[in-house]
Amino acid sequence: THADADMGGIVLHPRDWTPFPIDAKQLHYLVMKGYLPYPKISKRAIADKNKSDGLVRLITLGQTLWFTANCVSRSIQHLAITTLELTTIAFIFCTLGTTFCWAHKPADIYRAMILETDASIADILIKAGDVAREPYRNTPLDFVSRKEWSWTLYWNNWINILRMMKIVFRPTVRPIDRFPNDAFPELSHWGLFAFSFFSIGYGAIFLGGWNFVFPTITERLLWRVASVMGLSAIVGCWIADTTVFRIIPAIRAKNAKSKKPRNPETGIQPRRFGAKYVPSKARAIAAKIRNNSPDQDPALTIPLRALIPTTFTAIIYLLARAYILIEDFAGLRALPPSAFDTVDWTKILPHL
Repeated sequence: THADADMGGIVLHPRDWTPFPIDAKQLHYLVMKGYLPYPKISKRAIADKNKSDGLVRLITLGQTLWFTANCVSRSIQHLAITTLELTTIAFIFCTLGTTFCWAHKPADIYRAMILETDASIADILIKAGDVAREPYRNTPLDFVSRKEWSWTLYWNNWINILRMMKIVFRPTVRPIDRFPNDAFPELSHWGLFAFSFFSIGYGAIFLGGWNFVFPTITERLLWRVASVMGLSAIVGCWIADTTVFRIIPAIRAKNAKSKKPRNPETGIQPRRFGAKYVPSKARAIAAKIRNNSPDQDPALTIPLRALIPTTFTAIIYLLARAYILIEDFAGLRALPPSAFDTVDWTKILPHL
């Protein structure tokens, strides 16, 4: 049930408000506070909404594994592999993780379950107290479960830059009528480990084309540079994120007792050394960069020591990926003869 709710499969319809989707934590809050009875949603009822059966997914997985086995066999028999095939393998590597996570995910659900309540949004907010005083971003129940984390902060900052350039991906409707595709819930430690494993592994796969045959020596050199740049950007992004949002907070928490005491007369903690020498205009610009949301939502503020290196590595990554995608197709103009040969399976599987 909680996964179905987090996907947007449950919609709340208050008597004084337009319907809007609720996630698992919000549903739990409404049930515990007595605003809703616990919905009787069976696993079978959720699975019945699925428009994609297991056979289709199994066939898709079989095709990807067959393609991978074919490329590995070509390498064993010293047959040329194109850069386009290598890029496909990289996407297949990520697909394996997606397939595992989406093994039981219903596909193409068009109708959500609507839960009606006699409680008004005004009553819910008033009884919630001070935690519900801030303006909401997505729905009036944001105070229950909204928690921005590092990757949502990066994403929102970059999306706002594109919005300033008049490149708008979706209308800003409040309350939202569905959860957007870029609503990233915070990952657990194991989730972050899996995320980093697949992202770094994806970038490392392109190093497999280090000694491929390219139409020109320049293209081979550029491929090597782009492969190293792409992998380095991914690793650098993870290092910056982990340092700012995990290592530094842990060190500060450990050394909290050694902080300078507040001034007993003013109650103000001493400012950091050199802070008074920073011009006010520079501080204003820095504040604008840290938080470029249209409504200056304080929850979307991101430290510059995380935003600057992450944005820099993201630009490097985009440039590297752009060249790799261009070379995938440009390299098809002059392939080595062995690229047109097929695998001799009898040498690998003699019983065939």
